[in-house]
Amino acid sequence: MRRSIALFALAAFFAAAHPAAQGQDKPDLPTADTVMNQYIEATGGKAAYEKIKTSVLTGTIEIPAANIKGKLKLTQAAPNKLAMYAELGPAGVNKRVTDGKTVWDYSTTAGDRVLDGEEKDAFLLEADFYKELRWKELYAKAECVGVEDVNGKPAYKIVLTPKTGKPTTEYYDKASHLRVKSAQSMTTPMGDIEIEEYQTDYKEVSGVKIPFTITQKILTQEIVMKLTDVKTNVELPDDAFKRPTADEPEKKKAD
Repeated sequence: MRRSIALFALAAFFAAAHPAAQGQDKPDLPTADTVMNQYIEATGGKAAYEKIKTSVLTGTIEIPAANIKGKLKLTQAAPNKLAMYAELGPAGVNKRVTDGKTVWDYSTTAGDRVLDGEEKDAFLLEADFYKELRWKELYAKAECVGVEDVNGKPAYKIVLTPKTGKPTTEYYDKASHLRVKSAQSMTTPMGDIEIEEYQTDYKEVSGVKIPFTITQKILTQEIVMKLTDVKTNVELPDDAFKRPTADEPEKKKAD
């Protein structure tokens, strides 16, 4: 239950080795391992994460400059299944689903696609249900490279390099240990896009704190996503992670 919302919002918008080897952190900074473990503890701890097996998140998405408002729904299941749906009003719908092996995408504007390459790898990485706990397995390198202010407060800057694909830079507040910002280059049908996202309004759900508001900045646009309801350990239908199609009752699913 982390960056998946923002990752999908980007896709929707542009459709209208264990343990892993770690980098050498600087002597005057904490190790990446320390910062990441502090984050896990600050958000609930390993045991709380492991108690959750499924989740259904619903909320809203808004692109103010384009006067677009819509709905979001994310359905997740351990270990690596994820279904996302965005309804963007006159801009149409976007759905992205993985059964843990294949990644499908459908949008009103771009039609049906099967993802491959970096797009597929990035989505499968996000679909890992216990990504926070398994970061040493999922990333080839992690390094604490400095301290920067985020919203006026100092945050540790962690560069995470996956085994395939582009690195992600994450920022963890020095006092609260919560992740407050992420930045990366993402592959889209329109090419590589630089994005930043800010995580705020953390709330506890089933013992784990998650950000209920994510603000994403991309090019000249700002995308604001807000969760309105989060359910965990719910029974999911057998077809929750099937290939999306154009004729599904989308609005009913988003409610």
